[in-house]
Amino acid sequence: MSSGEFAARLERAVARHIGRPGTIHDLRQLTGGANKTTWSFDAGIGGVRCPLILQLASVRTTPVPQEIADLTPHLEAEQDARVMIAAVKAGVPAPRVRAIFEPSDELGPGYVTERVEGETLVPRILREDRFAQARKKMARQCGEILAAIHRIPLAEAPFLKVLDAPAHVSAYRKLIDFTGFRHPALEFGLKWAAEHAPKNPRCTVVHGDFRAGNLIVGDDGIRCVLDWDIAQAGAEAERCHRMGMRGVNINSEPHLNGMQDLSGDYWTPLWELCCEKGLPVNFHIGASEGTMSWYGDSPW
Repeated sequence: MSSGEFAARLERAVARHIGRPGTIHDLRQLTGGANKTTWSFDAGIGGVRCPLILQLASVRTTPVPQEIADLTPHLEAEQDARVMIAAVKAGVPAPRVRAIFEPSDELGPGYVTERVEGETLVPRILREDRFAQARKKMARQCGEILAAIHRIPLAEAPFLKVLDAPAHVSAYRKLIDFTGFRHPALEFGLKWAAEHAPKNPRCTVVHGDFRAGNLIVGDDGIRCVLDWDIAQAGAEAERCHRMGMRGVNINSEPHLNGMQDLSGDYWTPLWELCCEKGLPVNFHIGASEGTMSWYGDSPW
């Protein structure tokens, strides 16, 4: 599908589900990965220009091995949106869903939410003066948000996979055994978790990835809890740096695997973090899986 046709289909979908005329402005891709692609855009609705986010399910090119296919929870796009709707009703600062696509929209599984302005990059939130007042209240806000998530009625999300603590530990044990990766810290952690798992836990909704990087923060504190991670590459590199990593190895053509080209804005947080931490970035330009030419096909 061409970019023009994509924008035209999105405009028709916005007009149908949210309001007319649905004119699309400043459409740009933010992230793209194995599960989702995220786009930012504005839409003209009833004479007002509304800031919005588009989430589309990615087409999986590599099937998940049968041995681990059902071990961990995975939501379809509509289910993802339904959980956010239930979260907002429970008082959680989650993205407000404006539209859930139908087959007739010809965009694939996905949805549109309101766009929340703020910062997700952890180094900036921790160090910049503009977030000084926000940092004082974020711990309390996290506790209040988590409590609200746990209050979401299970009946409003009956499709959620139920995993008690022992089942969760068992699932990760199977994942680690499947990969063949061994590390003393993981072995000790799983052993401890299995031995100390709650015996009679109360079943509640949990976020599953509630952490810095999935929080939009402003000078007033936490504004929104994300279920996708705009700064995922940067957050992962920071975590690895704390573990002692001394450099980053990266594919020179991530756009061939459903992500943005390395010249895209998506990678900026990673480059900034690597500069800040003094981490060299190692990759072979033009010698990746997609091409063996000296120049490749990247715009840079």
